[in-house]
Amino acid sequence: MRRRFMALTSAALALGGIAAAQVGLGLGRGYGLGFCWVAPEVLKQQLGLTDEQVKKLTELRTEHLNKVGKIVAELAAKQSELRTLWLSTQPDEKRIRELTEQVAKLRTELVTERANFWLEVRKILTPEQLSKLPTIRGRWVGPGLGLGFGLGPRWGGRGRRWGW
Repeated sequence: MRRRFMALTSAALALGGIAAAQVGLGLGRGYGLGFCWVAPEVLKQQLGLTDEQVKKLTELRTEHLNKVGKIVAELAAKQSELRTLWLSTQPDEKRIRELTEQVAKLRTELVTERANFWLEVRKILTPEQLSKLPTIRGRWVGPGLGLGFGLGPRWGGRGRRWGW
């Protein structure tokens, strides 16, 4: 009995490790956690922000990361379960369809949250600061931390993210 338990535990850990590695964490473009944020002092200098604006933007960013972090975690869990179903010899078609819909909804939520975040950022900045934003945005805003569904090997990404 103990041997069987140890064998099942080992198998579960091994499969869990494989599933976690398949989430697509890496350097590919993804929805990630939204954007790459530099130190508030740098933003303050580059955009000419006031202390109050820095405070508001930092609070907004923290709130955004909390929301998006929960969505990303849920998305990773759903994708992992979906991959496991696809790897089974007798996949549950109904559950695959359910998970596929749930994953699509979570991705939509991520895009919506990012849009909402940037709309709120725009409300905090002055028109002059907004005009400077496109010139520096590429330096402090990136495609995310790669925690999403990125470009696969067909498009120059790293690794096999979707199995094709």
